[in-house]
Amino acid sequence: MAIAAHSGDCYDAIVVGAGPGGLTAALFLSQEGAKTLVLDMKDAPGGTSRGFMREGFTFPIGALGFTGIAEVTGAFAGIEHLNKPDFRRADYVVDAFGTRVKISRELKRLTNDLATLFPDEAAGVRDFFEYVDAVSRRLSKTPMGEAPPIEPRFTGPAADIVSALVTDAGLRRLLGSIGTCEPYGGFPLLAAMWDVMCERGIWYPEGGFNNFADRLAAAVMSSGGTLRTGAYVLRINVSGGKVNGVLLSDGNRIEAPVVVSNADFKSTFLMLVDADSQPPEWRGAVEKAPIAHSIFQVALGIEDRKADLSAFLDGSHIIHRRGEAPGNDPGPVWKEPEIEPEDLAGQELEVCLWSRDDPGLAPQGRSVMVIRTAADHEHFSRYRPTPGTRLPVYSAYKDLLAGALVREVSRSLVPGLEEAIRVVDIATPLTFEEAGGRFAGSVVGWSQKQPLASDYTVRSLVLTPVEGLYMAGFQAFSWLYLGGVPTAVLSGVEAARYAAAGKGPVSRVMIPGADR
Repeated sequence: MAIAAHSGDCYDAIVVGAGPGGLTAALFLSQEGAKTLVLDMKDAPGGTSRGFMREGFTFPIGALGFTGIAEVTGAFAGIEHLNKPDFRRADYVVDAFGTRVKISRELKRLTNDLATLFPDEAAGVRDFFEYVDAVSRRLSKTPMGEAPPIEPRFTGPAADIVSALVTDAGLRRLLGSIGTCEPYGGFPLLAAMWDVMCERGIWYPEGGFNNFADRLAAAVMSSGGTLRTGAYVLRINVSGGKVNGVLLSDGNRIEAPVVVSNADFKSTFLMLVDADSQPPEWRGAVEKAPIAHSIFQVALGIEDRKADLSAFLDGSHIIHRRGEAPGNDPGPVWKEPEIEPEDLAGQELEVCLWSRDDPGLAPQGRSVMVIRTAADHEHFSRYRPTPGTRLPVYSAYKDLLAGALVREVSRSLVPGLEEAIRVVDIATPLTFEEAGGRFAGSVVGWSQKQPLASDYTVRSLVLTPVEGLYMAGFQAFSWLYLGGVPTAVLSGVEAARYAAAGKGPVSRVMIPGADR
């Protein structure tokens, strides 16, 4: 292999971050015989996918499920030392604007369900899902790096196509956002997301995300790799355009000719790699690239017998919004010093009975419920005078916001919820940034509201302009059709293979939205 062997405190490769992407890269590097070290600032592997314990309940700081299990299981096929998990499909329901419908089912069945619920819109519904099927098939059959042959009439804004087919405001939002928001972005992305929801499915790993990460970490160590937790990487060292290791916060330097960064792009190139060690156009592209919003999360440990959980009989995830479909989405005024709690509760909410997918997340007779809604990082950052600190009013403010979300769910979906609560944990965008390790608290990665374009080619972003530096993680492909855990895993495989072959660096910038 192209990686030169080192001895002593030197390594062939260092992986920064023990998320699924970093662990996958380390596993494949170790299987190739490279002396590999994985460093993570947390006390256990898993990165943003790993949950945390509160009084016997496991709460999330990252994903609640993921798609692409065929890609994930295929990537690990034949790998020794890995105890591969099984997966359980998570079901989704939209409960909004006077309509309740299960959306995580085959496209044909969902088409019939919506045509029955909206008889005056039946023709438009059928046309819409025919378009979805046609475009998603083209996307899924197109090899990576090639432009999918999508008809020009399907490359425009999703809002235009949806509005031409249906007139009901609530149905337009459901079809156009797979939820309760106005359609956004291009139609190919929307088609891809419906394919994920209906055909590919969203899945939960057997035994939970912690178990999934622990299995990967065990496989890395069984393959000869080393995992060091509680190790904060302060800088990725570069000299003469080449990586030569990392600097830890305790002052220790560890040398290696290869570094795989499992941090996101902005964290890697704006915080870990010095500006003068990367081309200005690359750094500028990273700075400009739009990333997705953050969220406000309320995680609850509840006593089952005190709450009516029947709303979750047909799905563990409910996308909820109260009232009638509004003509616009003013939402909370995030520029104000404080927002109205009821405005936050009036947004689209994802309400997940997480322990329905995994009873092991809670003690017997109890459940874990997670309530999430979109939130603005800049709004909450004013409550943080210095990193890791909060103003005295911060705790009371987030309690008010959380209380409004809980009341909304109790009124509309889960009678008795407020009385059933035993444990509460509240996470703001600051939590997802500091504890979750996500730049500006972004929970998805690249923004889904990209400028409209006719190029829907999926391109790898694993290679960088720095020799020996590779990316792995949920941003390491150029398009959102591949996202979350499958992107992380596939990019980890690719990073290891590129490193073994000594491939790179690159000069072309393909970061989504960087040309804005």
